[in-house]
Amino acid sequence: MAMKATILCVDDEPAVLFSTRAILMQAGYDVLAAATVDAGMACLRERPIDLVLLDSLPDHGQLIAAARHANQAVKLLLCTGDPSKGEAPAVDAIICKPAAPPELLRLIAELLRDSAAPSEPPHPNLK
Repeated sequence: MAMKATILCVDDEPAVLFSTRAILMQAGYDVLAAATVDAGMACLRERPIDLVLLDSLPDHGQLIAAARHANQAVKLLLCTGDPSKGEAPAVDAIICKPAAPPELLRLIAELLRDSAAPSEPPHPNLK
């Protein structure tokens, strides 16, 4: 049995954090949730993370750098309500809020390379 991937979800909107966590857990992922960059940094120290799904928060660059330092292979997915703020060259992909759950799950699966069907074209938001 394959181990499930661990995703760190960082968002300062409680409703978004709660619903995203629920969607990811229902899809079989192990999910850590953080409402601030500092809380996200603490989660990175707590255990290995496979993917960080983060909102475009002030100082999110600090979290991106810490995640890459902790695990060079970590995947970084920026979720932003303002596509013009989506210029983050250090992330693997960008998705706009509100993201439909199927689209979000497909992009995460592609980033983790755990369940994307080989016949499906790559997600257009992958860099």
